[in-house]
Amino acid sequence: MKHFYLLLLTSISIATAQVKPTASEKVDESLMAKKAMDANSIIKNLALKNIGPSVMSGRVVDLAVNKDNPTEYYVAYASGGLWYTNNNGTTFTPIMDDTQTQNIGDIAVHWPSETIWVGTGENNASRSSYAGIGILKSTDKGKTWKNTGLLDSHHIGRIVVNPDNANEVTVGVAGHLYSPNKERGIYKTIDGGITWTKDENGKPYIHSTCQGLGASVWWPCKDHMADEPDSVLISVNVPEGLMNVSNGQFRGSEDMGNGTKTWNWFVGNPISNYVININIADYVHYDEVYQGLNGPLQMDYYVLPYNLEKAKEQFKDASRMMQAFEHWFGPYPFYEDGYKLVEV
Repeated sequence: MKHFYLLLLTSISIATAQVKPTASEKVDESLMAKKAMDANSIIKNLALKNIGPSVMSGRVVDLAVNKDNPTEYYVAYASGGLWYTNNNGTTFTPIMDDTQTQNIGDIAVHWPSETIWVGTGENNASRSSYAGIGILKSTDKGKTWKNTGLLDSHHIGRIVVNPDNANEVTVGVAGHLYSPNKERGIYKTIDGGITWTKDENGKPYIHSTCQGLGASVWWPCKDHMADEPDSVLISVNVPEGLMNVSNGQFRGSEDMGNGTKTWNWFVGNPISNYVININIADYVHYDEVYQGLNGPLQMDYYVLPYNLEKAKEQFKDASRMMQAFEHWFGPYPFYEDGYKLVEV
């Protein structure tokens, strides 16, 4: 009886031990390393084919059917990727083979624009459930994909897209199954995949990233890299307690009297539309004055509060970089619009 009792205690200690989940930063690094390995693989052009003896389909987690053409639909598998058919299932084509995960919890399709949203990480709470890497988005029926955020969500259970607006999406995030994490709950974006992240204090942390994807993903414009307006006034309204940092010179903020502020920035030089950006967070600001070839230049730095001291150390190189630039290439060409570094 004594030996049984000791064995029971041992089994309890093993069962309650918790494995620390992989940090989202480490996951992102691993995905980038895998992408580099794939690109440099000596067998990357060698096609492989499964010849049996059997093929298992896995667990179907969601269907998205075109209501105007029910013979066209997508089938999502918990650990088998996303499949497409336009002949009522006579044949299927896999469309996520080139993405960095095959694990899916839910999908949503905006049929008029051919936009697909995929919540990765299967929505089944079991010891064999596979985690995901956030939200994937395709605007060309699965030919190309972009990760739009929620990298540390692990498991996404529901996605709802506004039928009248492909960029208005609500996401239900289950989060880590057996450990706490911040990216869980209900999230919403109205701008095509920008407003997803939070900082370490749980406050909104938002920025635009559209090079390659195109600036029109978040603001109306002629979507071409060569299109350069001669000047831009950028006004962004955010909740009280947050700051928006955009291109150019700061022209002040306006208290709107309803718990929000509008932050105004102005660019006086021609600027490519995909370079125009928004960066919204609980930023702190500091600056220094660089004595340049065309006179004094204010250099502004915007960082998250808990990174302020590290930023002050790292950004010591900014003025030295500017000095080297001007030494070799002449005066910095954008004195009128200033210089800034923003943590994103």
